[in-house]
Amino acid sequence: MSKLHIIVIVLAAAWNASSPLTAAVSPTSDEMTQARQWAAKLDDAAQTKDADPFFSFTYDGKPSAELLSQWKKSQTSRKLDDQRTERTLTWTDPKTGLEIRRVSVVYSDYPVVEWTVYCRNTGKADTPILENIQGMDVSFRRSGEGDYVLRTVRGDDCSAASYQPIVIGIGKGASQRFAPAGGRPTNGSYPYFNVEWSGQGVIAVLGWPGQWAAQFGCDQSMALRIRGGQELTKLKLLPGEKIRTPLSVLMFWKGDAIRSQNLWRRWMIAHNVPRANGKVPPVFLSGMGPTGIALLPVAADEIAAIDALQKAGAKYDYWWIDAGWYPCNGSWPNVGTWEPDPTPGPALTNGLFR
Repeated sequence: MSKLHIIVIVLAAAWNASSPLTAAVSPTSDEMTQARQWAAKLDDAAQTKDADPFFSFTYDGKPSAELLSQWKKSQTSRKLDDQRTERTLTWTDPKTGLEIRRVSVVYSDYPVVEWTVYCRNTGKADTPILENIQGMDVSFRRSGEGDYVLRTVRGDDCSAASYQPIVIGIGKGASQRFAPAGGRPTNGSYPYFNVEWSGQGVIAVLGWPGQWAAQFGCDQSMALRIRGGQELTKLKLLPGEKIRTPLSVLMFWKGDAIRSQNLWRRWMIAHNVPRANGKVPPVFLSGMGPTGIALLPVAADEIAAIDALQKAGAKYDYWWIDAGWYPCNGSWPNVGTWEPDPTPGPALTNGLFR
């Protein structure tokens, strides 16, 4: 055990509904009402010609706001479970066959709406250029005096400042932009944002989509526009080809920002954390052998670490290897394709994956 570096993260208290960390943190009627109003806006896009679809793009040099109102629309809805309803709205360009499909989910137990946008070429020829795809494009307007308060964290850049909290005021004419470095989604920036104004706010989040970018801009009327998606998109789709945007999520809250973050955790646990045998695991145990610290694991070392933990009486279900298990030429940031390293000899795959 002397060569092992063990990190134990105990999450049972935070995940226990009776814990003081989460007790009494539940949605209010005002928060649920606001979420339902935004859910209605999602449906408005199917019924109203110029309704805001919550996303944007440029196609053949024209903004989506001009195009979508002229395209054919169809809508379907289905109940996923007692708390979630999925609504799918599809726009199709009659000239080129480009299909834009927005799949949204509305929650009845939390003040949350989410959606993902899919783009597919249903035509027989290449599409014109599709660019500046923003999976999230929404606006808010505050009442009263003062700036919007934006909270986020720095992300991880392997420094002492990793995950440092950031608080920024955004007033008239101001803007802020965030993006990670090197295609790794938490490298220096983090796609989770909490915006507060006038005793209320919204948590706006993008999925972990590699090289994402998010922009926050406030105009002279104090309307705040939030846009987010892949940082650079300029492409054409071949016949039958399709792409998707990152998942976009909004959670509406009123009152205290710290409470809102606890409410977010409750939603994450209720609807996103994986279950083992139908239950949330109470404890995560993460262990790394001597080469695991360098993120270049070797099979013999990993197996020795597993054996040592078992002999020490540790009980666990999974052995999680962070990085370096794929072909990377000796340096884990060279991610390439996500497949096990086939190199023979003492590499990780020689004994674990083969």
